[in-house]
Amino acid sequence: MDGRHGGLDVRGYIEAWAVSALEPYTRRDFFRRAGVLGAWLAMACESRAGGGEGEPLPDRMRAIGEAVLGLERGESSGAPAAPFDPSRMVEVVRRLFPKPEIDLLKVADWLSLIIEYQPWCTGYFKRFSALPRDKQEEVLKGWVESRSETRRLLIILLRTLCSMSHYSHHATWGELGYDGPWIGRIPIPHEPVRVAGVLSADDPAVPERLSAHTVVIGFGAGGGVLATELAERGVEVLALEAGPYLTSDGMTQREEEMIPWLFRDFGMRQTRDRGVNIVQGQGVGGSTVHNINLCYRAPEWILEEWAERSGLDLFRGGGMNPYYERVEDRIRVNRIPEQMVNRNNRITWDGATKLGWAAEIARHNRTNCLGSGFCEIGCAYDRKNNVAVAYLPSFVEHGGRIVSRCKVDRIVMEGKAVRSIEAVSMGGRRLTIDCKRVVVSAGGIDTPAILIRSGLKDRNAWIGRGLHLHPGTTVAGLFEEPVEGWRGIPQSVVVTEFLAPRPEGAYVIVSAFAHPLMFGAMVPGVGRFHRELMTNYRYIAAVSPFIHDRTEGEVEPDGEGRPRIAYELTEPDCESLRDSWVKGAEILLAAGARRLLLAMPEGVILEGRDQVARIRGFDVRKSPLVSVHPQSACRMASDPGRGAVDEGCALFGWEGVYVCDTSLYPDSIGSPPQLTAMALGARLGERLALDP
Repeated sequence: MDGRHGGLDVRGYIEAWAVSALEPYTRRDFFRRAGVLGAWLAMACESRAGGGEGEPLPDRMRAIGEAVLGLERGESSGAPAAPFDPSRMVEVVRRLFPKPEIDLLKVADWLSLIIEYQPWCTGYFKRFSALPRDKQEEVLKGWVESRSETRRLLIILLRTLCSMSHYSHHATWGELGYDGPWIGRIPIPHEPVRVAGVLSADDPAVPERLSAHTVVIGFGAGGGVLATELAERGVEVLALEAGPYLTSDGMTQREEEMIPWLFRDFGMRQTRDRGVNIVQGQGVGGSTVHNINLCYRAPEWILEEWAERSGLDLFRGGGMNPYYERVEDRIRVNRIPEQMVNRNNRITWDGATKLGWAAEIARHNRTNCLGSGFCEIGCAYDRKNNVAVAYLPSFVEHGGRIVSRCKVDRIVMEGKAVRSIEAVSMGGRRLTIDCKRVVVSAGGIDTPAILIRSGLKDRNAWIGRGLHLHPGTTVAGLFEEPVEGWRGIPQSVVVTEFLAPRPEGAYVIVSAFAHPLMFGAMVPGVGRFHRELMTNYRYIAAVSPFIHDRTEGEVEPDGEGRPRIAYELTEPDCESLRDSWVKGAEILLAAGARRLLLAMPEGVILEGRDQVARIRGFDVRKSPLVSVHPQSACRMASDPGRGAVDEGCALFGWEGVYVCDTSLYPDSIGSPPQLTAMALGARLGERLALDP
């Protein structure tokens, strides 16, 4: 197998480990080096003999999985209802990552071999699985706290895979106090919104050559609104969507089933240095299908910054307001009723208001919400007024055509004008679409990647530059009374006190929580530390700050055309993240948290207010950062010296090529970006309809 796995050089690590045994040594090093060499030789023999098909070896993997997750052995020691099952890992990994960039099962197999023989290097001369539990944890903590970035990343990967497989199983939910999906348990009469006429590129009935006046690539917040505005005004529109068309009757409320369908790259897209995990939606409706429905206009001071940076008057004097209003009316933006605020969000509200900080009950685009709490993996009851519900029916009714499961490879130009689009279905069918005009609305990462793959360059090479990610992290609090944060409307309280120009940087703080699969994957530490936190699942509340980042990254396709994302946090943004962690911690303490948990790889517990100052010294780059708002890599501007597209969203230097999504933002928006992307879609649809 290839020893490099997406930047994790597994084979290189093993070889360096073996070579170290053959280097000159002193008597003091003799036994350690002999152990390294013996371990390496034993690993070589075992890797030839076992595994097959890249599957983890069951006996070895069972012991390692139990140790990583802190699962006790034997009934007398309080064994879990469902012990760690390696076959479950195979099943879940294959379901979550059906076509991964790297073979995660092979990585897990190799990694389990390394860990199995690691004790030989420390003088135990026993396999990992034969060690007592306290010695096993000692070995694992050595990996977590290692100075080697490769070792830290590998153990985090293994812990993530173990958690995902173990805590996605219903037999483990009782230990967590988790009551699971409503489907099959709580009957709710519901007629799914299902639009006839949505085609699949894998359907042989779809011709391999199509044509349309205007093609919109991506049917999400920007592209879906734009395409519908055009169709309603009589323009011939064909929309291409890389993901599937999922209706609410297919929303199973099971994380391991929904993540592969709803998230680009199965929710595992990362920056080149693995520092930020980027979660983006896919499918008809884009990220509006899985997001938490926060609907906020860009703050006025942000729009002023955009106007200054871009040279566009659009962002001054309420120029965006008519489009905001049009979208808000259509998706029924409203304030969440106070009685619908769950305990997790109430804790955020109580803590912020006790500290005298500005907070508000959020504005969402949902109607008659039931509070099931499964928003992030699709609403099974069509209570979200997302693009697939609020726009798609009208788009098709007015003659718009849409082909799902259709990934665009490149735009083909004839001189400076658009000729056609080349695409491929999920099943491998090649399609060509002839058109006069194309609007790329594939999201903050894939839009610049498509343009660059197509050889489309602007004069000053802005395409792919200036990427902002809005990175965030999590701080959690342990409470005396049950919180049960998975149930009810997520993120129904937003702390806006710090979303303003400040020396420490601007950021928003929102309530956060997750169902067991993702919660277990995010909980830090290993062994009994990890297990203690999981068994306190129902007593934990959490908040996530997202910063208005000044760091600028880049997007470019790799040798196979996949987006490669370069983004390294600057020190001012690191300081902003630390400050946001401090404020999040203070909110939870003010609301009554008795302990705090920070998302550092080894897990950091703060016992009270006296320890909060320690946060100022943490290296936040080691924290598992998350981005759900990539933006700004195809900026709109008044001239080519400031950005890639003009005020009409047309690509400078080319005819008939437009951009319409969060890529357009002249700078970081600092707040939830959905509504602004939709407003820009409404504006561009209005303009293009007047320009045949």
